[in-house]
Amino acid sequence: MDPNGVLEPVMQYGFAGIASALLAALIWIVKMFIGSMKEHHDAVVALTKTTMMELHENTSVITSAFAKVHESHDKQAAVLDELHDKLLERPCILDREVALAIQKQRERDKSVG
Repeated sequence: MDPNGVLEPVMQYGFAGIASALLAALIWIVKMFIGSMKEHHDAVVALTKTTMMELHENTSVITSAFAKVHESHDKQAAVLDELHDKLLERPCILDREVALAIQKQRERDKSVG
């Protein structure tokens, strides 16, 4: 075939047409991708705002719970300190038992010797 023949302009126009169609398709895909990214960004922003608000609300709940635990701990510590003092005031039963055992041993030693 002759390169300067009848088919040369047809081939050039066909190539130009396919290239422009592919370029238009590429531009359409990029526009769709950018639109999708904008929607995704908006969803992430909304979710982040919601999460931050819930976190702020839960932070106050958690803080009040910790305050209640701290208050309860202080009350329990006071009760335990009072119980400790009362136990220290009581006589030791073991000391009495040991004293009785020593006395019985002395009585046996006297009766034997």
